[in-house]
Amino acid sequence: MLKPLNAKFGEACFAVGAVTGDAVAVVFDKRCMEAPIMSRMETNPPAGFYAAPRGRQKDVLRDPKLLEKVSI
Repeated sequence: MLKPLNAKFGEACFAVGAVTGDAVAVVFDKRCMEAPIMSRMETNPPAGFYAAPRGRQKDVLRDPKLLEKVSI
């Protein structure tokens, strides 16, 4: 779950925090609050596309620039 989100941000913004019973905390790195990094949340494709098979990415994303972003 965190790997595609971090790929979307282009940084390791999310990390696993404390684990208590059946609850897992997610920690957000404060340095990711900077405008250039946060803007990726709105401009990059949905995080799920980063983990999708390449064929699915090509089927859904028609814009070559967006397709290039998810392949990074």
